[in-house]
Amino acid sequence: MMEKHRGMGFAYDLTDIGKQLADHNLLMTHWHHVFQDEILEIKYEDVMDDLLTLPKPGFLQDGVTLFQKGDLDGAELPFKKMLHHNPDHSACTYMTGLIYCRKGHVKEGADLMAKALKKASLIK
Repeated sequence: MMEKHRGMGFAYDLTDIGKQLADHNLLMTHWHHVFQDEILEIKYEDVMDDLLTLPKPGFLQDGVTLFQKGDLDGAELPFKKMLHHNPDHSACTYMTGLIYCRKGHVKEGADLMAKALKKASLIK
């Protein structure tokens, strides 16, 4: 069986998988006692839930098109999604600033546009 799975046969046997998980849980319990609040555990479900919030390919053009059509709320969503994952994204910061200005939040919008231009090295 080991050759069939190129040395990974343990990954296809439920009994072996169960033993591996039990060993992992015992080991992690030990380390949590030794380093009480110093171990970061990342849950698969949390990572996958976060991936679902990523903008789809073409989000920037979609947002610009919605902005041009006057759908400010629709345009803001893809830009805010990207800024959630990458707060330094200059184009999204700039477009969000434009949207804020159009919505009447001129100071906040101007601040965002200035921040975007500074990050893009277009102004000092």
